[in-house]
Amino acid sequence: MKSFLTGLLCALILNSLCNGQEQPESSRPTGGRRGGVEARPAPHVAGRQIMLDMLIADVAEALDNPTAPKVLELEKTGKLTAATRLRMATLDELPGFILLGGRGGRTTMPGARGGPGGPPATDRGGFGTPASTNTGIQFQATPRIEDDGSVVTQIYVERPEFAVPLKVMAADASDEARRNFSFLSQNTVRLKSGEAKLISGRQSAAGNERSQTWIVVTASVEGEAAGNRLRP
Repeated sequence: MKSFLTGLLCALILNSLCNGQEQPESSRPTGGRRGGVEARPAPHVAGRQIMLDMLIADVAEALDNPTAPKVLELEKTGKLTAATRLRMATLDELPGFILLGGRGGRTTMPGARGGPGGPPATDRGGFGTPASTNTGIQFQATPRIEDDGSVVTQIYVERPEFAVPLKVMAADASDEARRNFSFLSQNTVRLKSGEAKLISGRQSAAGNERSQTWIVVTASVEGEAAGNRLRP
């Protein structure tokens, strides 16, 4: 009997010790703070800044095998009929946009096609439909810096009739002359940082008169030395 009581007492003491042990903490969300609140993600690092310089060069004299250095030399010596420059800063892989000259209103007559950016015209009678049309130069670009340091850039440039410089048309300021000097260019090019490159253009002839328009662009990456960039 004494042995049985001793064994029972030992069993009670062992059970009491087991029940008094500290239980393990419940699991917490990985990377989170106490209470289950998730940690704040690391802030996004913005891309490097890229400066884009564009020159629209209207050339009156004949220019064989045009290149960026030839066009810049004509500008430097004052032999361009007209020169339009735009400069825009953006970040790596982010788009930039410039509209130089703005937008204007005009009236679209019934039965005619609607102007760019405006509502389509109808065939109903009555007054003309007010429409908005682009009257300025548009320059849009989305650059991307490659591993080799070059800049691959999607470029859109538009010079509508209303933005053509008057002096490039001489005495002929007709609608036909304006259309001859207006253009739209959309392409993707690879540029070396700080080096000017001719990306597009046009040339035309009417009788004895010759005219050309060339677009030269330079992309300069922040922190890198400038090379043959556009000079004012």
